[in-house]
Amino acid sequence: MTLILGMIIGLTGCGQEKKKSTLQEIAPVHKDKISTFSVTRGNSGTTEFTDREHIKTIVDRLEKIKFSKMNLEQEREVFQEGRVFSQDTTYFIRLLEQGEYNQVLYEVQLAILSETELILIDSATIQEKRTISYINQKNEASLKAVKELHSLVKTIME
Repeated sequence: MTLILGMIIGLTGCGQEKKKSTLQEIAPVHKDKISTFSVTRGNSGTTEFTDREHIKTIVDRLEKIKFSKMNLEQEREVFQEGRVFSQDTTYFIRLLEQGEYNQVLYEVQLAILSETELILIDSATIQEKRTISYINQKNEASLKAVKELHSLVKTIME
């Protein structure tokens, strides 16, 4: 009986997808391999940066944030049918690992929508039919890190 119960628990547990809630689970990144990051503000042009300290700070803050997977309804509400992406208060950030000839080997994509909302894209789903997005949780540590990132990016872009 114990053996059968153990097998049932084992088999049902194997089929469940592990919940992702951290940067390293959603979009694994190695600070030392990121050589460039780009920032786009709303519909404005994109600016690239190579400052190692800024890269380290951005990754450090992202690692302090806990995330929750967004469902389609949340995405529609938060993204406002795409209108949020053209607002000057929205910052898109791409952390890039580049190869010898500046080709992109790996990238992490995120959008800072406000001082309290940050969206992280699941790197494994970027090329799929539906890209999975994660939003920061509302705990104190996550909100503090989002606010610090927002402030840093806003300062960099001024």
